[in-house]
Amino acid sequence: MAIITYYVHEQDSKLRMFRDDSSLKKCPKCGYRLDFFAHNPDFVLRKSQYDVYATYDGQTIVSQAFKDFCTKENYKGLEFLEFKNDEHHYHLIISEDNIVPFDAPRRKTRFEGLCNVCGNYESIIGATPAYLKIKEPLLDGIYRSDILFASGNEKSPLFFVGIQTKEKMEEAGLRIRFSPVEGL
Repeated sequence: MAIITYYVHEQDSKLRMFRDDSSLKKCPKCGYRLDFFAHNPDFVLRKSQYDVYATYDGQTIVSQAFKDFCTKENYKGLEFLEFKNDEHHYHLIISEDNIVPFDAPRRKTRFEGLCNVCGNYESIIGATPAYLKIKEPLLDGIYRSDILFASGNEKSPLFFVGIQTKEKMEEAGLRIRFSPVEGL
């Protein structure tokens, strides 16, 4: 099988976007968040060893260098939300226009504890190695999976880049680890 994209390994920030998430809307039945892309403008990372991090509550944090690279390349469907007290990092939101379908049956992903009120699962387990329901390589750009993985309020999508994007990121010296993803 041929490589169709690359999965981006987000480094562990050892932090949460929200220390106190009581202000976030939650399902009245299961109690889990309804917005898994909520932004906290008061978040501060204080690290800069890598260019892509993940918080314990599933948010993607990127460096100024990552944002500058994406702006220079004119990648669409990306939003870089600012932090009031951290001018070197951004909360990356990848739009619904950049979603790719994850192949849960082939990966044998497990969906546990469906809430019949909000439609969230308590846990979605089995994300990597990633399998996508596509045959052709992804175009130059940045994408996310249609499924949010993990448990409770820590769910987040997988983060992918096109083959050409990975090569450009490496040439630009961005500090990111990648894993290849094969197609159907």
